[in-house]
Amino acid sequence: MSTKRVSSPRKVPAQERSRSMVARILAAAATVLSDRGYEGASTTRIAEEAGISPGSLYQYFPNKDAIIATIVAEFADGLASRAAQQMSTLMGDQPEVVVPTMINAVLEALAERRHVVRALVEQVPGRRGQALAGLESRVADLTRGYLTNRRELLGDTDPAAAAWLLTQTATSLSIRYVLDEPDISQKTFVTELSKMVLGYPNLHRLDAWTGQ
Repeated sequence: MSTKRVSSPRKVPAQERSRSMVARILAAAATVLSDRGYEGASTTRIAEEAGISPGSLYQYFPNKDAIIATIVAEFADGLASRAAQQMSTLMGDQPEVVVPTMINAVLEALAERRHVVRALVEQVPGRRGQALAGLESRVADLTRGYLTNRRELLGDTDPAAAAWLLTQTATSLSIRYVLDEPDISQKTFVTELSKMVLGYPNLHRLDAWTGQ
């Protein structure tokens, strides 16, 4: 009979010292994951990078999958917080302003953690879907909020359906752009992806699109 591998922290840090230790472990894990990939990211190496004993690490995480699960969640939460802050200043703006601004924000957040994102998306077994789902669900929530607030932009189109389709398109292509690093400038990528998104039925106004 097989046993399910635990992939959640042993305990939630309540005190400042514990929170600091968890942050230290996660930072070390991100470094090891970036340098050595999933297979090389053992708990022993993570503990060594953090400057602690394996026993201290195991007080907080039962295995490396639990550490990686926390990295995935914190990455998605951080990007969502960043995107939400950006979106809060754009709720009254037209899509021609909102779309490229949000794409740039997502690209910058992904680029800052490029090596970690690459490991999560391409190397970690079973985490590709989770990494993308966590990111996409949060961006979709923000997009749905904007579209619901600007209902006139969609006519009879369902905001939830539109948010899901637009988010899948924009985030998936943004992740591939950051990881593949094609010979395309970010300005060109943002302009072309924005045109694709703004081409969604009822969302764009051709006479207002300037490509800026």
